[in-house]
Amino acid sequence: MDPRRHPRTLAGALALSLVATAAPALADQNFYINAAPMAHERGAPAGPFWWAYFASSGSTGFFSTYGPYLRLGPYEGEIVALSYLELQPDYHTTLAADWDVYDGAQQIFKQRYSSYDVNQTFWPAAAFRTQPKDIQVRTRHLSGGNISQGDVRLLWESVDKVAQFWPAVEQLEMHDLGQPIGAGDWVSGPNLPGCGSSCPTNNYISYGPHSLPMLVDGSYVALFHVETNSGSGSSAHLFTLQVEVWDLAEGVYRMLASWPVLGSDLRGNNVSNALPLRFTVPRGMDTWFNFRLVRQHPTITIRQSGTKVFKVH
Repeated sequence: MDPRRHPRTLAGALALSLVATAAPALADQNFYINAAPMAHERGAPAGPFWWAYFASSGSTGFFSTYGPYLRLGPYEGEIVALSYLELQPDYHTTLAADWDVYDGAQQIFKQRYSSYDVNQTFWPAAAFRTQPKDIQVRTRHLSGGNISQGDVRLLWESVDKVAQFWPAVEQLEMHDLGQPIGAGDWVSGPNLPGCGSSCPTNNYISYGPHSLPMLVDGSYVALFHVETNSGSGSSAHLFTLQVEVWDLAEGVYRMLASWPVLGSDLRGNNVSNALPLRFTVPRGMDTWFNFRLVRQHPTITIRQSGTKVFKVH
């Protein structure tokens, strides 16, 4: 057992100094999928969800939902958009849908979801900064079956961020590979500490920071910030993002969320990617956490900046 990753085994473990903000009375904004300002080109309410069917065809599809045309202020910091999406494809058919975020007339995020022959549930999320414009979160049904959608949420850094930590500050001694760079970042790659001409995979670029007393049971989004020098747009598995919590009853860490990040998940090389990972802390867990970036590619250089944690109210 590595005591660095299991701080409860260390007598008198060091307390960590974390940047934390108390959750204000104003929480995240939840836009009910079946009511204005959310809108629809086709479909119907189904309880708390919006249901839209489209058989396979050569059409470009339609927007099952869009909105809320929310005008943002200039000092909101980073914003995280969340939703719920279930794909129910027709028999032996591929159902696909595009989920995107528009800032005025500019598309600032897009992700395609698809499923063949089996129902699948997704939790789309996107993080962005913007000047004051009308924000839309949209789903385009591309045919092949039924789409069921849940509410759209927007989390605001100015009111919903509950913690922030840096890999070269609060996570300073919590690395298998790499070295500090800049004011608080961490970099790992060939010919840097822990690597020769290539780096071992399944090693931690960072983990910890362990003590996060503000994260009691509930739902959260961890917003990792990662930059790579290559690999963007490829199908290669570059790294994995993970969130674990210490289980008091069992005396082990429990995995809450894991995301194998591919090159296609990144918006470019040599640019910072804000990567949101949603997780839920069950009742009865401790407030000791591992936020881990696990290296999976041997030759790319990976730079990690600060991680922010948002509360989903």
